[in-house]
Amino acid sequence: MHVCVGQNDLQLHFDNGASFTIESSIQFRGDGKLYSDFASSATPLANLLGTVVTGCTANGTKRLVVSFGKDTLEIVDDSEHYESFKLKFGGREFIV
Repeated sequence: MHVCVGQNDLQLHFDNGASFTIESSIQFRGDGKLYSDFASSATPLANLLGTVVTGCTANGTKRLVVSFGKDTLEIVDDSEHYESFKLKFGGREFIV
């Protein structure tokens, strides 16, 4: 996994060509702590390098939860006017 953190976005790129580009709110639960912004979650997310995704589920209509074993990244679709995130997988792109 490759992790890119900017002031206004978070990108996760995986070995199989899948990727997330996130421009909305997140909640990352790792190391027993909760991180709610890109800057504070950068180091804990980087600690996941080499970890595989163990699950990806929709939590209602406005949330996507990506699991890395015991750690989870919740992506929140919280914008009424702009894209919240993009998922590229299997040659297709999904924009939410």
